[in-house]
Amino acid sequence: MVFKDKLSFLMGLTETKNRQLAKAITVDPSLVSRFRSGNRTPPDNAEYIKSIADYFSTRLTTELQKDAIKLAIGKSYIDFSDKENISQIIEFWLSSNDSIPQSYGNMLLQSFEGIKFPFSEEFAEEICPLNILSNDNKQMVYTYYGNKGKQQATSLLFELVLSAEKVSEIKITNGNSMEWLWEDRRFSRQVSNSIKKVVMQGHTITRIIPRDQNITMSLDTVNRWLPLYSTGRVCSYYYPYHRDKIFNRTLYVAHGIAALVSTSVGNKTESGLTILTTNPEMVQCLESEIDDYLELCLPATSFYDYDKSYEELYQCVSSFYAYQADCINIVGGLSYITTPKEVLQDFAQSSDNISAFDLIHHFESEYADIERLLQRYRYTEIFAIDSFEDIISGKASSCAINGKVFFYTPNAYIKHLKNIVAMLEKYENYHIFLFNERKIESCIYVKKGYSILAILYKSPYSVCETKNLNMVDAVWEYAKNEMEQGCSDEANKMQVMMKINKLILRLEDYA
Repeated sequence: MVFKDKLSFLMGLTETKNRQLAKAITVDPSLVSRFRSGNRTPPDNAEYIKSIADYFSTRLTTELQKDAIKLAIGKSYIDFSDKENISQIIEFWLSSNDSIPQSYGNMLLQSFEGIKFPFSEEFAEEICPLNILSNDNKQMVYTYYGNKGKQQATSLLFELVLSAEKVSEIKITNGNSMEWLWEDRRFSRQVSNSIKKVVMQGHTITRIIPRDQNITMSLDTVNRWLPLYSTGRVCSYYYPYHRDKIFNRTLYVAHGIAALVSTSVGNKTESGLTILTTNPEMVQCLESEIDDYLELCLPATSFYDYDKSYEELYQCVSSFYAYQADCINIVGGLSYITTPKEVLQDFAQSSDNISAFDLIHHFESEYADIERLLQRYRYTEIFAIDSFEDIISGKASSCAINGKVFFYTPNAYIKHLKNIVAMLEKYENYHIFLFNERKIESCIYVKKGYSILAILYKSPYSVCETKNLNMVDAVWEYAKNEMEQGCSDEANKMQVMMKINKLILRLEDYA
């Protein structure tokens, strides 16, 4: 990680703009721009580096920022109360060249310690019931103060929803300042777990995403929300215009149950007042407010169910394949686009509701788009190969095809593996990175600067499309982080092909 990457990391972590840093170190903003691009590097022992270190030593205020800088520098403990010592540590780090290159986006991603990739494992923490409402005070108004109070009110709201006898719709909008949610990792995990449980109970969630999300907010969206879109019970909207950042307003409404409202000036959330109410008139009034806001918003995600919107689903997928841009595909198994035609035909013949002609027609159209893309752009797949035992026992499953999952015979699996090797050899821009084990049962596609498709293979077969560019950028960074290998593309290709060919030989010996 060289100076320009370290500087970009610090500026991204603290949300510092070029002109802010330039003013702090008394230089022209164009010089900061040249530092970040690598066109200019401060000489060793330059006063610039010390001034930069002094500036950032005062900007590391949240637990997320502190954990991220410790990870980047490689120190498990830093006394953040000693600003002079922090400045010296940052100055030494900026002046040195690390042996392992790493982007600032990757460092931010790694700082989300303990949060796994979407669809992975359960969150460990549970919301502790607060149980302060009795039968005699179900229409009360409660007041809370500062970030800790806001956290307590949020915990209680979700507890009320989870203990409610009826299924409800929850509407959520957050302001641009979200440190109250992230500064306590345990609380953040609790909220994630509660959201998941709320959705699994059958409640629906409608949320308004801030238009100007920073990278931290975008990553929160990826980790907390993207896994839930495929349930069809979560939808997102965004206000398409810039809002002033004077008032920071958070509003959570659970229809017919409770509402939470909190307002502060800018990011001064510690002075904010949070009100939680179960009074029906107040809940209805606040719900009308958020409904009025929703009327001004546009959809951030679109959801397509195979059984209800077959044509729209395939139009969405076809448009995604046709768009020409770098693509990363994280798959819960071998992908549809690498499946040999003869294997697809075998799958179709074993099904009563799939036409082999239609199946091959869709495949040829989408494969032609991939071939065009590979002429100029990079197409990367990330997946795990099924175990030898699962393959020979017929437990290795395909991705969903027309809403149906098929299981490979050993011979069909061998054909698919051979086709993958042939594609790696034929296309310079086609790459594969292998997980050690299957992490997801669904599939996430992301095209740089365009959109995300989250495809649920389990019934009902469905697709969630997201074109919010902040979310697209965050998922793109996350996917890139999943394939950090520290070796060249050519070396990685050779390793992948050797591993696949070794499995092919073992399967052929068995067959």
